[in-house]
Amino acid sequence: MSWGLASMVLLLFALGTQLLAFERGQMSARSLALVAALAALAVAGRLAFAPLPNVKPTTDIVLIAGFALGASPGFAVGALTALVSNMVFGQGPWTPWQMFAWGLVGLFGALLARVTRGRIGRWQLAAAGALAGLGYGVVMDVSQWLLYGGTPKQSTLIAYSITSLPWNIAHAAGNAVFAIAFGPALISAVRRASQKLEAVWLPPGVPMQGLAIPALLAIVVGFPALAGGAYGGTSSKSAGDSVRAGGLRWLLAAQNRDGGFPESPGSGATSSPRETAWAALALAAAGEDLSSLRKPGGRSVVDALISDSREMESQTGDSPEERAGWEERIALAAAAAGANPHDFGGHNLVGEIRARIGKSGAVNYYGPGDPSVNLTAYAILALRAGGVASNDRTLSRAARWLGRQQQRDGGFSISPRGAIVRSGDVDTTGAVLQALRSAGRSRDGVVGRAHAFLVSAQAGGGGFGASTGSGANAQSTAMGLLGLRAFRLGGSATSVKEASGWLVRCLESSGRVDYSPASGGHSASRQTPVWVTAQVLLAESGRNLPIVTLAHQRSFGAAGSQSANGASGTPASAAAARKKRAKKAEAIRVKRIRVDAGRVASVRTAVVAGHLLGVLVRAFSGANR
Repeated sequence: MSWGLASMVLLLFALGTQLLAFERGQMSARSLALVAALAALAVAGRLAFAPLPNVKPTTDIVLIAGFALGASPGFAVGALTALVSNMVFGQGPWTPWQMFAWGLVGLFGALLARVTRGRIGRWQLAAAGALAGLGYGVVMDVSQWLLYGGTPKQSTLIAYSITSLPWNIAHAAGNAVFAIAFGPALISAVRRASQKLEAVWLPPGVPMQGLAIPALLAIVVGFPALAGGAYGGTSSKSAGDSVRAGGLRWLLAAQNRDGGFPESPGSGATSSPRETAWAALALAAAGEDLSSLRKPGGRSVVDALISDSREMESQTGDSPEERAGWEERIALAAAAAGANPHDFGGHNLVGEIRARIGKSGAVNYYGPGDPSVNLTAYAILALRAGGVASNDRTLSRAARWLGRQQQRDGGFSISPRGAIVRSGDVDTTGAVLQALRSAGRSRDGVVGRAHAFLVSAQAGGGGFGASTGSGANAQSTAMGLLGLRAFRLGGSATSVKEASGWLVRCLESSGRVDYSPASGGHSASRQTPVWVTAQVLLAESGRNLPIVTLAHQRSFGAAGSQSANGASGTPASAAAARKKRAKKAEAIRVKRIRVDAGRVASVRTAVVAGHLLGVLVRAFSGANR
């Protein structure tokens, strides 16, 4: 067996292994459509820039496919690009090598996403594109050496490499230029398309050769709108609007006749104090009046909160931890409703929460020596909601203790610093940042490190997991959003936009927010839907805890830090807020209809151009024959 034949056998085996892995990856039809679209774009790029030797956007497109979609889709895009484009440029023994080389570029893109955790700058992407171009050249040099160089010799390989060096340098330089020109925008566009994709089937008989160039032109012409997020909720503002409108609609429908909210709506589902408190916070943040919010003939949300306060002692039993959490949630919700947490349902919630703060400044789980970072953070927020001043001695002591519990990675965990857990989590860090902001803490080193922890913990798709490296979920993403918005430090705007974009993936058509979206052949996780939807609605309201109405501020002098949060919770302001949201939603709907119409016109134009150019290509080919 010759060297050329042996290398071809090994190459085909490698190609077959990768493509088989892709085929068995259980990708959805939409994901497959995106892979096909990227391969078509890469083919169009190779055809459009054919007059420029080795200067083409193809390698960058394959690299970005791997970066945004993963290893198997990236390899498939690269392999398909070589196979399809060579139907124009000519098939031969070099085709499997080109398939393999561009497939490796897709794998390199996936590796790059893993190393950078999905966050890469324009210049780093340009360097990666140049490196991918040089790597592609090395693979093709080896193919020439094995296929046409006779018995493999080192001198022959060196000669091939020297001869091809100018071409490889041109390839690398072109990749760098293309990456700088459109790389980050294309990554963003691919990620958005993978989150919300709508397939458009073209009529049968459209010639691929004729469609390639007009498709590329249509993409270039329509690219500003694509990158700008004119469709599908791509900006943080439009994404937040979608989640707010849907989540509010679903949460209002989930209320029980007793005024409370269940863990999961359904016939006979009993109300849960935890869900009721979080739903109250979210609805108050959205501008709803909790004292009048009720089902026909039923009780209001405030009535349900009062009942929960009265039943607190019998329900929590001998669990100080559960009692403390119950008190803090109801105090926050009562203040959000405009009620008096100093006298609510037979309890002075503010006094009881203050009494739980020990000499160290911590709220304990079960007793002295068992401090809880999470309970202390929410105790500060509840005291501020109850009108306790930020310079109050007890509250200041709790805030100082809280700041000292920062872990080495900059985050905060439920347990204090030095305990068994030595790394932060997103949910606790988001709560602590809100508590520190409410307590009047300035933007110091503790706040800066906590903010940097949240930014670094964000996953490539924009969501947050409970801890760094864990799978993203809607609740941790909501708490990450609240933490980022507490101080609004530099760099938070991008993270907030990406997190809001990820939450759209969790939004069902009914308005319910899933704990995690469907992904990789796995169905969506829909646990505790009321709690999840409430926390996401709260995060997307643009407000931070504690939620305090203007009426509450006038009556009890609560949390001055919230004075900029928005309007009163009165019925008139709630009605005005609903009218404003409806008007904005209608404007978004009209804009999307116009964008859809423009897209349909663009597709039709591309199809017609494809037919015409296909006729020209066939006529030209026939004349040459």
